[in-house]
Amino acid sequence: MNATWLNALRQRGSACWRQRSPREQQALRRLAAVLAVAIAAQLLWLLDTARREQARRLPVLAAEAARVAALGAAWREIGEAPPPPRADVVERALAPRLGELGADVVGRWQGDGSLSLSGYVEPARWLRWSAAMQQEYRLHLARCQVHGEGGRIRIEAVYRSGNGAR
Repeated sequence: MNATWLNALRQRGSACWRQRSPREQQALRRLAAVLAVAIAAQLLWLLDTARREQARRLPVLAAEAARVAALGAAWREIGEAPPPPRADVVERALAPRLGELGADVVGRWQGDGSLSLSGYVEPARWLRWSAAMQQEYRLHLARCQVHGEGGRIRIEAVYRSGNGAR
């Protein structure tokens, strides 16, 4: 049925074309050529616009891809980090390190595995010690009161382990 319908359409188109004078046929050919050129120009313009838009977005997408790759690498690094040391290991390792703060600072281990510090210390020494404890043993400052007195400070601080268990 489709073949007969297609043949009928061809025959009607051919008959319609033959009914036109040679001058009309020439004008219709020119009109078809103008339409084909206009459609081709529109298509090329759309393709060029899309290419320019993609070229404009490419640096942004490349920067985003680099950022995602960096975040992925950081995430993998976090996942590969060793677990925090056990509380008893941290207690033994920190016993000699408490002396770095000076004789005026007293450290006591609490029943929940937290370390309580109190005493007088130089601010820079205390900050360096706190940073080292966080990096080496994952001890985080949970609570802190600082009072300045001269070139030293009085601290009342509580550190908790990163593993949260004793």
